[in-house]
Amino acid sequence: MALEAASSRVLVCVCLIALGWVAKRCGWVNAGDGAAVLRVIFGITLPAVLLTTFSSAPLQLPGAGLVVAASVLHALCMTFLSLTWDNPLRPAQQAALLSGASFGVNLGLFAYAFAGAAFGTHGLQVVVLFDLFNQAVLLIFQYLAFWWRCGRQSNGSLRAELQAVATAVCKRLLTPCLLALYAAAALAVTRTSISPAVGAVTNQLVGANAPLTLLALGMVLDIRMPAAYVADVTALLGCRFGVSLAFGAVCVAVMQQYGGVATTTLAALLIAMSAPVPMLTLTYSQEFGCDTSLAAIMINASMVCAFLCLCAIVQLSSTHPTMLAPAAALGATFSLLVGALGRVQQHKHLTRGVPAITAEATPVCGIRMLPAPPTSARSAAKMVAVRYHRRGMPRLRATSSPPRAPSQGNSPREVLRARASAWRPATSLSSVSLAARARPRCLAS
Repeated sequence: MALEAASSRVLVCVCLIALGWVAKRCGWVNAGDGAAVLRVIFGITLPAVLLTTFSSAPLQLPGAGLVVAASVLHALCMTFLSLTWDNPLRPAQQAALLSGASFGVNLGLFAYAFAGAAFGTHGLQVVVLFDLFNQAVLLIFQYLAFWWRCGRQSNGSLRAELQAVATAVCKRLLTPCLLALYAAAALAVTRTSISPAVGAVTNQLVGANAPLTLLALGMVLDIRMPAAYVADVTALLGCRFGVSLAFGAVCVAVMQQYGGVATTTLAALLIAMSAPVPMLTLTYSQEFGCDTSLAAIMINASMVCAFLCLCAIVQLSSTHPTMLAPAAALGATFSLLVGALGRVQQHKHLTRGVPAITAEATPVCGIRMLPAPPTSARSAAKMVAVRYHRRGMPRLRATSSPPRAPSQGNSPREVLRARASAWRPATSLSSVSLAARARPRCLAS
């Protein structure tokens, strides 16, 4: 009976998302309307949900401390994942987007509505507790991840940059959602309840939050994905969901074994950990000049993956609660394998066109070989620019075969000859005249 009730409420949520998507496809609304509705949600209805939920004392729930601790540890795991995207061959904007998209989860537009629909007020309170530290991660750490990789100015003063970052962070600490959390914390400390007049208004806003959120998700949802983005999206989502589900499996197993936490709490906690990529990723991508199309595709694709995880969690929590941890571990294994395949494809794309021969910076036979920065992959594979110390010397081109590595124990003369054997002159000079002109003084007879 509980499974049927939860499934029916989740089905209603899916129908609202489908209604928003059909309305956009028919031309009744557009993605800009969905973005406007999202601004209303983050500015009005979602703060009302936070204020009302905290007024019902969620910190007194059984296992509330474990939920908050799980949120902090989950953020640390995602921070470690964000550090794995550094690659000298990857552009700074791409690295910033992949790193920033690893931080935080989208609870306001996904987990709040679905957890409340599937598990009622108890599930919503668990998600709100998980969101306490998640808000700090999104507004501070995710912003710093973007700024560290592509927002710093190499020629600017460190003090001015730090002041700009501090100003931006302080501005984000005054968002409506955080202001609602501050007010709720003040009410909890002073043990004051919301007045009836304010409660009547916030209750109306709370009732409007879930339908507006689901309709807005349908308006902004776009399942199309260009082939050029498949590797990046697969790598990010595979690693992101793999790490989250693996940590969730550990948390659920430990809490079931030692904590005695209710199944509803564990299921809501798994829903929060497997939530989509935050919407702030798109905002930060616009601010720091990253690929906004890729950011939007990551968010949309993560919503589809998160919904599949949600359906599995709701089904298992009602029928086989003891299988939540093994199922999460199995999903984590599959996700990590998909992410590994995506990262392999990423590596192939990054290393495609890198020349097999690179000129050395050390002088060879009186020649200092300086590789010019390639303008394209094709030109880089064809030629490596070389320049002489002396004027009037002809330029050399790299041959198709790499230099032969000299064996150990050879004389310095043989080593230099072996290194220079892979280079031929671009002009019509004979090898004898070239050797006579390029011979270093230390080897002259």
